[in-house]
Amino acid sequence: MCMLKFRQALTSAQIKDLVNSAIDRTEYQQKLIDYKKMRNINQDEKQLDRVSMRCVHGFMKWWKHVIGSMRPKRFELDRSQWATYSNFKEMYDALEEAMLECQIAQKLPQPTWMDKEGNVVQSEADAFGLP
Repeated sequence: MCMLKFRQALTSAQIKDLVNSAIDRTEYQQKLIDYKKMRNINQDEKQLDRVSMRCVHGFMKWWKHVIGSMRPKRFELDRSQWATYSNFKEMYDALEEAMLECQIAQKLPQPTWMDKEGNVVQSEADAFGLP
């Protein structure tokens, strides 16, 4: 779910894996098995408890009016209008918040300079990146 916080679009394969991990060893996995047996869908015992790509594509097609597609669109933009300090600060603040919430990063008590390997250094000259 952290990918959603980063506004990263999921592929069909990632959606399938996400759904399968979410229903693993739950009552919904058993309901899926019962559903497939009742309708003679995918009788392969290895795949009986898993959501298939066909199921994901059908779901996306059925709910396309609710789930927006992240297909790229071309926009004519003036870089000077969006490449501003406030826009970049807002983007990095949102990214930092999401990384902390997903426990990908941890907030240090004070800004610290680090080198490429993540070792604390004392001067900005020896540092890599921002504090």
